[in-house]
Amino acid sequence: MTTVQTSLPMVAHWHENQIVITFRSNEQLSPATTGRVIASLHLDRLNQFLTTKGFTLTSFSDKDLFRIPQRDDPSRSNSSPQENAAGSGNQAPNVNSPSGKYLFRTPDGKGTSVIAFFHVDAAPGTATTPATAGNNQGQDPYATGGAGTGTAGGYYANDITMKVTCLINEHLHEFKQVEVPIVSAMPNWLKGGAKCIIEGCPITPPLPVDTVNVRGRWKFMLPRQVEESLQKADGRRVTVLVLDTLRPYADVSAVAASDAGAKNALLQDIVKNVTFSYNDLPEVLNDADDEQPVIGKDVYGRQIGFPMSDHGIFVAGIIRDIAPGARIECIRVLNDFGGGNTTGLMYALEQIQNRLQHQEGAGSPLNLPLVVNLSLVGTPPDEVLMTSPYNLNQTQVYQLREGLYEAIQSLTAQGVVFVAAAGNDSELRNSSSLITLSDGTTIPKRFQPRYPAAFAYDESAPGQPTRSGIPTVIPVGAVNQTGNAASYSNYPGTVGIATYGGELPTPDPEDAPPTPPLPPPYGTRTKIAEPIDAVRGVYTCALF
Repeated sequence: MTTVQTSLPMVAHWHENQIVITFRSNEQLSPATTGRVIASLHLDRLNQFLTTKGFTLTSFSDKDLFRIPQRDDPSRSNSSPQENAAGSGNQAPNVNSPSGKYLFRTPDGKGTSVIAFFHVDAAPGTATTPATAGNNQGQDPYATGGAGTGTAGGYYANDITMKVTCLINEHLHEFKQVEVPIVSAMPNWLKGGAKCIIEGCPITPPLPVDTVNVRGRWKFMLPRQVEESLQKADGRRVTVLVLDTLRPYADVSAVAASDAGAKNALLQDIVKNVTFSYNDLPEVLNDADDEQPVIGKDVYGRQIGFPMSDHGIFVAGIIRDIAPGARIECIRVLNDFGGGNTTGLMYALEQIQNRLQHQEGAGSPLNLPLVVNLSLVGTPPDEVLMTSPYNLNQTQVYQLREGLYEAIQSLTAQGVVFVAAAGNDSELRNSSSLITLSDGTTIPKRFQPRYPAAFAYDESAPGQPTRSGIPTVIPVGAVNQTGNAASYSNYPGTVGIATYGGELPTPDPEDAPPTPPLPPPYGTRTKIAEPIDAVRGVYTCALF
């Protein structure tokens, strides 16, 4: 694992030239009907249409997919129908291949939602990429990249993702007439960044705790005003799945067996009682790549990217502490820097569905009650998509989230509860989140919850049906030790909750140096003013 990402490019939000198309088939979902479901999408007709516009699609291949590792490693559990269906080798399959296609029951149980991933290229013989109709008169409305755009610069210089996405979404009626049942298209969103960094949840690197007189465990206490039934609840018979970063079980158990780990009671508990489901990553998220996707800010609020492979078990430790009777499983969907994409999230959600249906070969069965924890942000916020350089309108933005909504709605209809982070964008260190008052003073702007947490609320757009809020999606914000809203936390909304998350640390010196210093062991340890208001939890990696 690389220790830190230096000289990072600018912010990006999706994988270059990858598109995700959501379909709704009338075919019933079962292991035996996968071929019929895919055939009902009439993907060749879709590709023929795109070819007339100068584009062509190819399905994902093995190298683009999340995979269960070799079965001889006992720390890496569960099996994968998707792995077997993906085919062999890295040759690009045709559009009708099952590779990169994730199938979900529609909420009414009368059909199948298909979330399909494709590479998109200019059609053979196409010299230039045609522009499409859009918001900006006299220029390409979906152009990205280039210096000074506020995006990833050269990374998007040859990107046609948003062109093709909006082209498809503008012709949904025509597709319906030729029996191509498209709901919408979207980019392969990044939960992190590719060859760059994007906004994500972690607002500061982890800070080491002074080991002098360390107790083996810091207990979470519920507020006194919480009703008695919750005070006594321990999560018994509940399963909680933490979709996050994850180190291999062998690495974590080795730390637990060390002298330092032996004194950490919570770590010992996690090693004995938490299930590790470690997925191998596709090439674009590979931890061995120095240009892998990364997220994370330093203590001055600058985007730097730092190792956070323990974030998942940190979250699991909190859950284990307050709900010791719950069965907890950590599932790796992000790389060691917290970078991920829509492919990994859909892969994990489909596996959850298959295990919940006790499908043969899907892995250990799951039963209700089932909670899925998502400490991640799934799409860019409206503030990004509706401003330069994208300048999308409300209807276009609505369509760009339909695929993620379909998958989550499918699982909630089957009884799954989602607990999702509201986001950490509302902070004084970020000038874009400040409001200047008439007297010249500034106050932080409290942003609304990010997606998928925001799926808890109704959403409408011109020309679109109202997308009903999902009652079993619970947005979560943060409060500090005084019980007030943490300065960085987005507002979880009226149906959300807030729980202890600590407050931003005060660095010493308060003014940031001109160049971000390297973290230890390559640089001087950052000084943090006392007292520190932060959650204490498990950390097993050798680096801070």
